[in-house]
Amino acid sequence: MKRLFTRFNLKSSRREAAGAVASLTGLLVMLGAGLIGCTGLDSSRAELEAHEGIGQGYRGLIHVLVYAAPGIPGIGDVEILEHQEDPFVGGAAIEELLELILETGSTDLDAVSGATESSTGFLAAVEDALAKFRWEDPPAQPFSVYHSRERDSRE
Repeated sequence: MKRLFTRFNLKSSRREAAGAVASLTGLLVMLGAGLIGCTGLDSSRAELEAHEGIGQGYRGLIHVLVYAAPGIPGIGDVEILEHQEDPFVGGAAIEELLELILETGSTDLDAVSGATESSTGFLAAVEDALAKFRWEDPPAQPFSVYHSRERDSRE
């Protein structure tokens, strides 16, 4: 900003000043249009109910906000509100699991290798939020972080 003001001092021509104002106005219009375009995400969430969930990660609590349609089992969207996980290990695992949850619509996923506590904490946070929803017909299989690996008793 300082460079802009020093370039157009009182001795500058009106044409240069008008060009600078037009450039700034164009920039502001483009930024405004970009912000208006971003609000489309929030309008899709307007019909969804949201609940916060908390899980214990490797470095602290993981807070998420889960969106779902009222009365209909399933995950509409997940927003990560806060976590203290390492961005390159636990944070990367959380991002990977977030994509998988949105693709599959389930938290029945394995933990990411090398970030087990961060993974299970994130999945537990999503499940905590899911437990707060009231569905007319509960899901056929409960959402679970832990997989039951019981062997058949006949083996």
